[in-house]
Amino acid sequence: MTVDRSVGPDQLYRTPSVTGRNNLSTAVREVVFWIAVTSCAVAQVAIVRLAVRATPRGEVPETGALSRSGRGMEIAWALIPAGALIVVLLLTWRAWHP
Repeated sequence: MTVDRSVGPDQLYRTPSVTGRNNLSTAVREVVFWIAVTSCAVAQVAIVRLAVRATPRGEVPETGALSRSGRGMEIAWALIPAGALIVVLLLTWRAWHP
């Protein structure tokens, strides 16, 4: 077994150019990304919708039900992960499209 000394250590981990076969992997990566974005968006909309509809309007909450301030906190805790998810998805998009 021989070692090729013409390749330096900085060249060992270079990513291949985007030609030929890598175009397919780029297309697959894009499709998977947009499927993930759509799935996360649908899930977050459902979570926020459930948080907003926790107590129907005009009804007095039963004992143990969320008060107005508790309902606001529930909505906030539903929106915080949505915001974090948007940041992660945007950073991922920027990393793939410099």
